[in-house]
Amino acid sequence: MPNFFERRIINKRGVQSPEKAPASESFTVEGGSVASEKHPERNEDMFFFDKASRSFGVFDGIGGYAGGENASRSAAQYIGNSLSTIPQGLEVEDIKKLIRETIFDANEMILKKARSGYEKNMGTTASIGYIHEDKSGRKKLIIANVGDSRVYLQRGGRLYQITVDDNIVSLSYRDEKQARYYQSRLNNSVNPQFELSSQEYEMFHSRNQITQYLGAESIEPRIYEVDVFPGDKILTVSDGISDNLTDREMEAILAGSKTVREAVPELIKAAYEISKKGLPRSKADDMTAVVMSISEAADSAREDTSTKESLQNNNTKRDFRIGDAVNVRRSSGKIEGGWRVSGFNLETGTLIVTKSQENGKVIKKELDPKELKNYN
Repeated sequence: MPNFFERRIINKRGVQSPEKAPASESFTVEGGSVASEKHPERNEDMFFFDKASRSFGVFDGIGGYAGGENASRSAAQYIGNSLSTIPQGLEVEDIKKLIRETIFDANEMILKKARSGYEKNMGTTASIGYIHEDKSGRKKLIIANVGDSRVYLQRGGRLYQITVDDNIVSLSYRDEKQARYYQSRLNNSVNPQFELSSQEYEMFHSRNQITQYLGAESIEPRIYEVDVFPGDKILTVSDGISDNLTDREMEAILAGSKTVREAVPELIKAAYEISKKGLPRSKADDMTAVVMSISEAADSAREDTSTKESLQNNNTKRDFRIGDAVNVRRSSGKIEGGWRVSGFNLETGTLIVTKSQENGKVIKKELDPKELKNYN
């Protein structure tokens, strides 16, 4: 069994294996990675975190052999160094522009290496994050994503996928709400042959065919901006983790871990064990996770009432998770089944519920969880 405490960290000084991540008053962060049993001599995943600049990233190399490993390493070094030099005091929109430019520059760098014959096939996914803090102490997480490595946010014990995978799902459903609905269906399917429709089943087995990666002729990174608060955890993983584990399984591991140093090896260990069982989700692959935890220290932003109730309503008798089947009361008063929870509105605290119709369209409602508890 791999040593789950081995870490491969890229920063300004190159590859490091520190004994312990330095302390911070505002957050703690940890990362870990293990190579696939198919090629234990190399790891095509790479990650970095830099506590000084509050930045992190996960990269999953593609192209096989040295090409994938070199692409992920080059991208991690270049982007990690670039994020560490972002000046203090910039506005959020300016930082988003800088991160976007950094992604394009990293893409061009990998393309030039491939064209020069450095490696014939070079490419990598990229999921990177940067935490901006304003003068009042409010924090925003800025994320850039290309490919299918993912960034999640855990709040109130619930895990929410922030990024959208660049794969068959987002290609088939250009509307982001639809893409997120079907993505959550695939993410949480344990027995896809019995739980998914024939169309979803086909997508499940094609979900790793990515439509974007660094090293491609043309890319369009997705940029996200999310408020973060004390008590939040940010999880970034390669598909070696998210293919083997459902969102709910990752959620349970994070919720049950006392520290990020405990969470990272537990995530990798759980994914590794599933990969060996020959289950529908099982897949041997490099496995990488980075977990950042925002301190529970007193923070005036924590008192924002729209945030305190946004993801979990303690007055409801039932907690809802993405993928849950629910009944919905229509305007006619009729209670109708066949709806599923597909997301949460972070600003209002409402549940986003959707239902697929026979014509292939998806209808959507936003409901207060209290509206559902009385008839589920």
